[in-house]
Amino acid sequence: MPRLPAPVAAYIEAYNAGDVDGMLTQLAQDALYQAIRDGEITAEAVNRDEFESLARAAAPGFPHHPLCVTQAITVGDTTALRLRRATVPDAAPMAPATGPRGAGRGRDRAGSALFRLRRDRIIRILESD
Repeated sequence: MPRLPAPVAAYIEAYNAGDVDGMLTQLAQDALYQAIRDGEITAEAVNRDEFESLARAAAPGFPHHPLCVTQAITVGDTTALRLRRATVPDAAPMAPATGPRGAGRGRDRAGSALFRLRRDRIIRILESD
């Protein structure tokens, strides 16, 4: 994995482990999360509590669809990532576009994500396929 700011790396590690509490630890209270698919916002949370609700609903599928960072660039407080979301054999399906990382579609998928930080906490996650 390319070198990432500590909160982003910890978030991705927690996601891949299905550890919602670990993901939440990296977020500021006022963190904004948006998933965009085909130009439409398909999931959104405007604070950590809303994010937690989305994440807990989708978490059982996280370890079955791990994130792999293929490229990363950090400029100031913003990190842009190119991602590959793998599908593990015998993977549990993910809820359709209702939680962080959207729906599993039974195949590897490429995507991108933008993380913005403030004082070592994630304040914005924007992701797109």
